[in-house]
Amino acid sequence: MNAGKDVSRAAADAASLSGSGPLYVEEVAQPAALMARLSDPDDPIGSYLRSRFTIDGQALVKAYDGSDPPPAQMLEVVVEELNQLLQAEHDLWNDEVFKAVAVRDEVRKRLQRPARPADRLWKNRFRLELALPELVPRPIHAMEIAGTELFATGDRAAYEATIAARMRRLETLTALDGDARLRLWSPVLQGAHYAAVLEMQKAGVRWRLNRGGLIVALLLVPAMLLLAWQLGGRPGVSWRDLPQIFRYVYTLFVMLPAIGVIVALGGWLSTSLMLRRVHGPVFSAIAFVLWPGLVITYSVFQIRGLLRAGTVADGVSAAGLMTADGLWLVLLAWMGLREAGRRSLERWFEDDHADIVVTDGLLTSLALLEGRRDDYWSLDRRQDVATQLERIAACIERVFPRRFEGRPSADPWVGQTAREMAFGIRKLKRWVAAPLDDTGTRLVARLRENLLHAASGAWGLLERSPEEPAPRPSSVTTRPPRELIARGVRMIVVAIMPLLGVWAASAYGLGEPLRTQLMVSAGAWALLTILLYIDPNSTRELTTLWKALPGGKGKD
Repeated sequence: MNAGKDVSRAAADAASLSGSGPLYVEEVAQPAALMARLSDPDDPIGSYLRSRFTIDGQALVKAYDGSDPPPAQMLEVVVEELNQLLQAEHDLWNDEVFKAVAVRDEVRKRLQRPARPADRLWKNRFRLELALPELVPRPIHAMEIAGTELFATGDRAAYEATIAARMRRLETLTALDGDARLRLWSPVLQGAHYAAVLEMQKAGVRWRLNRGGLIVALLLVPAMLLLAWQLGGRPGVSWRDLPQIFRYVYTLFVMLPAIGVIVALGGWLSTSLMLRRVHGPVFSAIAFVLWPGLVITYSVFQIRGLLRAGTVADGVSAAGLMTADGLWLVLLAWMGLREAGRRSLERWFEDDHADIVVTDGLLTSLALLEGRRDDYWSLDRRQDVATQLERIAACIERVFPRRFEGRPSADPWVGQTAREMAFGIRKLKRWVAAPLDDTGTRLVARLRENLLHAASGAWGLLERSPEEPAPRPSSVTTRPPRELIARGVRMIVVAIMPLLGVWAASAYGLGEPLRTQLMVSAGAWALLTILLYIDPNSTRELTTLWKALPGGKGKD
């Protein structure tokens, strides 16, 4: 049997790799167990499948003598018979026969429903894999999750693309010979299915958030009109006021672009004109919260003034401002929940499948090193490889010791071993950061050996180093939690003191328009105080920006 050719053929066919196409002989993890089930007259699932074989196929299965492994020709015929069942014009399901398959009720109900012709092949494949764990060892609970998300979203693109990309990566690596590919085939395919489940869960979260956000946004439009009418003293409304709806739409479509412009300007200032670039949560907090917060703070006081007027026109304008502010807050909540969902799923994946994360990271690193020979050691490529190595090291360092919690005798040794393995992987980042002439060949060989060890479960043979990593610069300046809490409390006090002062003055008769002007200034002070707490270098950056503007300090 030509394993390399079979692997190449399977890797080239995305449908087959995704679990929605035909079976291959290599996908039978336990050939003898599969043949034993099909030939056992007391096995309900085996008997059901065998009864649907052709006459020649049934005779061949009955002739199985229990040999391990079974003859290659016999296994090929059985796989072909199963493929014919998958491609048949009827559903591969029988409630009485498949009742022994342990799946959740939700998945079972969906599998019982007749499949559309376009979906029958992949649903039959899914049913067959649930019924026969002797095929590629894909965990049942992972497949159940994937099945639930597939049925819910109706989109298999992410599931199929994830598996196809990983298997194609395995097939195209020149650093792996045929024997290495054969050893990696099953663990990489299993990891690819786990990774595909993760992508399906992400797609499910996005689908639910998109639907929920749209529903909330649609409900917000009439709700703000009703709320403005209530807060505005319930002014009388007649059919003659119907044209006021244009005022509402006009106000809404003026306010939303204004917030968008502020966000774009804030992002541009933070990434283009400042002395340094700001990324990640800091950039998001500055661009999407603080700068729009200035506009929303100003609009809040405008809304209060309009509602006090008590007229229909002013109430409609206030409703437009309220809706714009509310839609922006809904957008922020949507973005935050989407990012939190993505991070939570990835953290869950690392906690439950650390071995897959390590294998996939090493495989990805090899693929990055072998890509683009003319751009072999570019900074971007080195950064990508270093990112993968750091992901592997962090996963080992964080997850491995937690698997042995509650075992005091093992905890110290396990923790030290995990740190040594993590530091051994991190030392390879030095090769990536400052390569020599022969670094490429040596690094590929080291990564290849680590990949084979990780895929076989021999973590004791992974890269290790007894040295302790040098302290990171951030750890030197890290403040204790008590000091961080104290700084946060001081920041909050400094931020809200002007707001409390204006509120107290309002209680003693401070009137308009001075009160609104002071409240806007106090709100701006609060937001800028929070900005300086999040990004202490903002003072220097804002000073540089001021000097760059026409007429700024230092200009002639």
